[in-house]
Amino acid sequence: MSIFPGICFLFFLIATVQSSRIPVKLLVPDETRTKLVVVREGLDVLRKLGNETKVAVITFIGRARSGKSFTLDNLLHVPYETGFEVGHTNKPKTVGADIWPHLVKNDIQNISYLVFDTEGLGTGPQTYDKALLLLFALLSSRIVYHVSEYVYTDDISKLYGVACLAAHYDSRGMLSHRWGNATASDLLPAITWVVQKYRLSVSTASALDDWLGEKENIDNNPSIARFNTTVRIVHTLFSDHTIHLIPPAEPSDFVAARERKREGTRRLELTDIEREKLNPEYIHEMQNLENVLFNIEHTHPKQFGARTPAEIASAIIDLLPAANLGFEYVGDKVAETLSRAILAEILNNITSQMTDIVLPINGDQLESTISAIRRDAIFQLESNLPTHATAVVGMNPKNYFGDIDSRICLEADRLRKENEYQSDKLCGILAEKATQFFASSDQIHKFAGNFAIFDAAFDIAMSQYLEKAVGPAVDRHQLAIKIRATETRKLIAATVAPRKKILWSIASTVFLLCVHLVTNLVEKYYEWSSSIMVFSLIVALTLVQFVAVGVLVISVWSILDVPPIDFDSMTSFFLYALNPIYGISILVIVTVLFMITLYCGGSGINRKKNNEKKET
Repeated sequence: MSIFPGICFLFFLIATVQSSRIPVKLLVPDETRTKLVVVREGLDVLRKLGNETKVAVITFIGRARSGKSFTLDNLLHVPYETGFEVGHTNKPKTVGADIWPHLVKNDIQNISYLVFDTEGLGTGPQTYDKALLLLFALLSSRIVYHVSEYVYTDDISKLYGVACLAAHYDSRGMLSHRWGNATASDLLPAITWVVQKYRLSVSTASALDDWLGEKENIDNNPSIARFNTTVRIVHTLFSDHTIHLIPPAEPSDFVAARERKREGTRRLELTDIEREKLNPEYIHEMQNLENVLFNIEHTHPKQFGARTPAEIASAIIDLLPAANLGFEYVGDKVAETLSRAILAEILNNITSQMTDIVLPINGDQLESTISAIRRDAIFQLESNLPTHATAVVGMNPKNYFGDIDSRICLEADRLRKENEYQSDKLCGILAEKATQFFASSDQIHKFAGNFAIFDAAFDIAMSQYLEKAVGPAVDRHQLAIKIRATETRKLIAATVAPRKKILWSIASTVFLLCVHLVTNLVEKYYEWSSSIMVFSLIVALTLVQFVAVGVLVISVWSILDVPPIDFDSMTSFFLYALNPIYGISILVIVTVLFMITLYCGGSGINRKKNNEKKET
């Protein structure tokens, strides 16, 4: 009974430690251990790291039980209890792939790193190892191949799948061609060999040459052939591959301390020793390794493709099925992915270029700029899609012309509306300044009825407007300025020399009275029928009276500021007649003329009767 509570507490403690670990599972093997399966919780954690920060991906791979998790915990400076799980038995602790759910930031260089730990190679079928290597070869900026004590032929041969992928790229011209801003480093990661517990006294350069040297294959051994192929491709296509020799982490008294603790229930392990008390040479080399891995001069984000945590999460979903099938499918999938990434980059450039256009501009210039941007986008697309990749993937740059035209149309519609608005705003301000130059009350007073000065001021205002006004709203506001000028001209005409108009009215009235007096005198002493001369004179005087009345009416009309009439057709005449002002004016004129006619005729009849009475 006394043992059971202790066992229960032990299981509780183990569960608590495991549940409190920070690394998150991202990939796990399927039931057959031949393919990788995504863990949704890990993807969610990856997406939550954001879509703003560009990161460099560092992935640790290597044989099982080679100390990858121990090295990672020391690099990240995290406790062994909460970091990547470290095992003390021959059974591997990491299954599939784990992600460190925090970005490792280098604040001095303003760069962040994303770290993955993978299951040891050789614990499952070869297809499983190839899928793991292929996927992280696509995602990683740098792969850390972690081995213990020595780099064996089998360690290098496990990179055969990645080497075949590189050869697949090369055979299709994908490494020699620039995919937009991408280079070969965006397709193939850098490789760092980390040899843990290294005890031989050889230099780094000689160790690399020794381990990555081709072997004689007189008997055409398939394993050696695969090794030699891998070595040749690594040397040829992986331009950045380095090696770090890490001495043992055990301090000098570790063996004696372990022997002293044998009487306990558990022997002493490295994780029981404080990190500061580890082998000083090991601490020094780990610091050098940290400076290399988390340094932008050695490990930088990809310049193209998946660059942010959210983009990496999407790339995992997109590339994992191809990675499970083999390097041929991965190569074609990468070509397709890069082609679409190039298209996305070109579409973003279209948006950026159109956003940078300074508005307002004239409509023809805007359309010419849009056409130039489209031509440049088509040229960039055709230049950045290599013919080999196009043939393999079965894609033609013309297949993407529709995407480019759709983006061009979308941005062009936005630009036209914005250009209309900006042009209307600018031309409205300029038109207001122009009208103030000739239509303000002060300017009208200065003109003093001088239309020559007004016309000169109008020409200056219009030229200044046309000099600065741009865009589709120029003509509309120019017409508004002309309408304002016409109204101002009428206003000036209505205020020109009112005294002269009054004098004209008085003169017309006096002249009318004089003519009427002369007419009366003629009719008094002469009869209409006395002679043709008298009759003609009376008719002429009557017509003169009509003219004088017309001049008087026009003068009064101008004083009252009634707009002039321009009868261009009978329709306009009736329209003017329907206007109350014109209708009343015409009625007054007709009435006056009729009364004058009656008066003149009545005066002649009365004089004739008076003369007949005198004769009788």
